[in-house]
Amino acid sequence: MSSLLPLLARAGAPPPELTVFDEHARDPDDVETSVQVDARVHPWRLTHYYDARGRSEAVARVVGDRLRGLAAALSTPIPSALDRVIDACDPAIRQIAIGIDVRARTEETRLKHYMVLSGDGRPVAERACAALGVEPPPGAALDRTHIVGVDLTRDGLHDVKLYFAIEPSEVARTLRDPGPWQPLLRACRAVVFQHSLLVADKRSMHFQAGAPAALSGELDRLRDSAPATVDLLAHLRAIGPSLEPWIVSFPYRDGRLERGRFNVYLQRSRRPTT
Repeated sequence: MSSLLPLLARAGAPPPELTVFDEHARDPDDVETSVQVDARVHPWRLTHYYDARGRSEAVARVVGDRLRGLAAALSTPIPSALDRVIDACDPAIRQIAIGIDVRARTEETRLKHYMVLSGDGRPVAERACAALGVEPPPGAALDRTHIVGVDLTRDGLHDVKLYFAIEPSEVARTLRDPGPWQPLLRACRAVVFQHSLLVADKRSMHFQAGAPAALSGELDRLRDSAPATVDLLAHLRAIGPSLEPWIVSFPYRDGRLERGRFNVYLQRSRRPTT
């Protein structure tokens, strides 16, 4: 899988940390970039995925070594407790991913490690939480854990995140005012709820579209509540059609989703070529 840096460079010069990431997180099976939108756009985010189905032990070892090399190159310490998570192997692990988020204005860099699960995610989630000394959310349906994620900064462990798969029909019952979100829900084939365990009150919902065109209407609707959406759309035009939006996420708090801040996740176009 080739690098996304040439595509991102169409929208501006990527920070050097992304080149370091590309050098260490080499030969992924799939690649993703995402853009965080608040008062401005933050486009320097990459994630590389490695297929672990049936070979989680070998892939965990290889990806773990690449993450350790990347962390050393970017002066980011990896807590010893995290080694047990990075090196974990389990039949439920479908993919292992490493990512980077560079905030050029604040000079903050976060490294990320994810385990994407299928089937019963409870054993992986429980082992990761126990190793890192964090408690799962009270009453959480850990068997529905879809992703276990960890964020690292130069100060060490920044966050531990659990992502739970939920049915789109459940979202309407969760939200106090589901009406404005119905067009997005109708366009989605999956929804994932993210719960941060170390960053207080940080939760979000991730909506995965059935097709990238399904998110176009939602991005247009976001112009009024998130003015920087205009800059996002300009960024997407600069990158070109080789990357398309597949997922959009919004912060969640007290039964409400916040429209003024969101993330868009882009993957290579899956449209047939002629």
